[in-house]
Amino acid sequence: MLICKKPKIFDIDVIAAGIIVGLCAATWLGLIKPLNEKTIRLRQESQEQKKNTESAQSELDQLKGLTQQEQALASWLKQTKNILPHEPGISAAVRTMADLCQQCGLRLDEVVPGETAAEQHFNKTNSSARITGAFPQLQNLLVEIKQQMQHVRIKNMTVSIINSRLNLCEINLELDIFSEL
Repeated sequence: MLICKKPKIFDIDVIAAGIIVGLCAATWLGLIKPLNEKTIRLRQESQEQKKNTESAQSELDQLKGLTQQEQALASWLKQTKNILPHEPGISAAVRTMADLCQQCGLRLDEVVPGETAAEQHFNKTNSSARITGAFPQLQNLLVEIKQQMQHVRIKNMTVSIINSRLNLCEINLELDIFSEL
């Protein structure tokens, strides 16, 4: 191929070869190199966006977990709100305990109040009670305490047999009585 009568090297026109190489270089510099750089930049942006999406998803998962915890806490607060309405304390607990013992056929021998500790939202009074009766009657008493005296918790209970022929037991209860401040 001969474009002009200019120098030839190995039977190749140097100017034509230069023009072809120049066109290839111009194409490379003008089209391919910017496209490669743009492709690399788009890949980097895609990776950054993927990382941001993963980060946002993990934050969203954490927020969902916090929301569920807040809902559980709100539910718990609704259940425990005003759990001790108008409970005057140990005097009411002793009267109620005496009534329940009488209903269950037990004898309340002694109630000894202990220390009263002021907690953050309530007062807590330790006390002990000594009761005499049969074991099935004690079982009924425990059910009644659970149902009617939600503000009383039994910390410890000991049962000792007094008279095995009459099935009499001595029951010692250690109680925590909760009341409003």
